[in-house]
Amino acid sequence: MDLISNAAESMSTKTSDLEKPSKGVQDTSYDIVYFRSFTDIPNAGKISEMLGAESIVKRNYPEGLDLIKPMIPYFEARYKSADALIKANGITQVVEFAAGRTPRGINNPQWHFIHTDYDTLALSQMSGIADALMKGRRRPVFSKLNAITGEGIEDIIGTLRKGPVAVTHEGLFSYYPPEYRAKVAGNVKKVLEARGGIYITPDLNSNEMLNEFQKITDFAAVQKRRQENTGRDLDAFRFESTEAAIRFMEQLGFDVEVHNMGDLFYHLASVDALFKEEEENRKILNVYENFKILKMKLR
Repeated sequence: MDLISNAAESMSTKTSDLEKPSKGVQDTSYDIVYFRSFTDIPNAGKISEMLGAESIVKRNYPEGLDLIKPMIPYFEARYKSADALIKANGITQVVEFAAGRTPRGINNPQWHFIHTDYDTLALSQMSGIADALMKGRRRPVFSKLNAITGEGIEDIIGTLRKGPVAVTHEGLFSYYPPEYRAKVAGNVKKVLEARGGIYITPDLNSNEMLNEFQKITDFAAVQKRRQENTGRDLDAFRFESTEAAIRFMEQLGFDVEVHNMGDLFYHLASVDALFKEEEENRKILNVYENFKILKMKLR
């Protein structure tokens, strides 16, 4: 089956604003900021406090965090896995699409890091936080980019230096059906065609992952809350499997390597912080160790 040409079947009546992310979608980055505060990712706790993320998350999840708590280590796993793959490839300039309120650029001043987002508030907030936390170290470049339409992509390419670049994003694909994911990948290709390099993403968002999440939480209830918060039919936007995701990216002109996240992170601090019983701790860690992340190059 051609996964791209048949993508229109997955569209929802709730997604008429896909090219311009809604406030509900943009505000999910506060959730991730707060979830990262349970980790040992540098500056994660500070940024959560500076943004008041906890109070926003409590509004988004009025029933409390017990339901989503088993998923919190996922956000640590994907951040650490992407970081590890970038570093393993020795690339010193990085572009993150839909970076939201990630600390990645702040935590890696050795990189020429371009922090992009469509949300101008997020860009302004993170620019101010970088000034406060980096104390004269090389700060990220903050630049507006619509990852779907490509508006702003030429400005991004213009800020790159000579040499290869790593392009990454976390969570972006979960808000879009296949034809929009193809548009994102097309904009990634423009960056790689200009400088060469690699494309790294944990955004498989597959039914395989859903089955794993269901082992540790009531994922249907979590998804219902996330869909209410974002106004997106997120259930319609999943890949069937890792293999389907690989075929999708290959159709777009990428060579794909698949890595286990568990081979890339050595510890998930949030598992220890949130789950004190050894059996539950091990069960949750096992789920995330086997999640996948893709590293790609242009064919």
